[in-house]
Amino acid sequence: TSTVSVNAISISASGTSTLSANTFTINSVNGLTVNTGITINSSGADSDTRIATDNQANMFYVDASADKIGVMTNAPTEALDINSDAIRIRTAQTPASGNNTAVGWGVGTISWDANYLYVAANSTNIVRVALSAF
Repeated sequence: TSTVSVNAISISASGTSTLSANTFTINSVNGLTVNTGITINSSGADSDTRIATDNQANMFYVDASADKIGVMTNAPTEALDINSDAIRIRTAQTPASGNNTAVGWGVGTISWDANYLYVAANSTNIVRVALSAF
């Protein structure tokens, strides 16, 4: 096992350039490819992490000191804070029964099907509300 520490690195090239190791490749055309898992901030430092997109500076933001994640916000106020007017749960799921002791959902789990929204209200009960057109 070898360790290399670098304070700063600057690579400039014209055309296609590649820097590779056993577990990663940095390519000027395709960006970074990682062939193993990635750990960010493993020391637990107060160091925020941000992923930007073409139109959103804070598409995904981790507030290290507050232990909160923001989607489209750099000021999350809850564990997961989504700054949008909608969220989407793509797959329908109907619990086998309203008996959460038997079903085993975590408290607060939410799902849906064509007729109801379901919420695990506590460790014993899953409650539902009927859906209707408006």
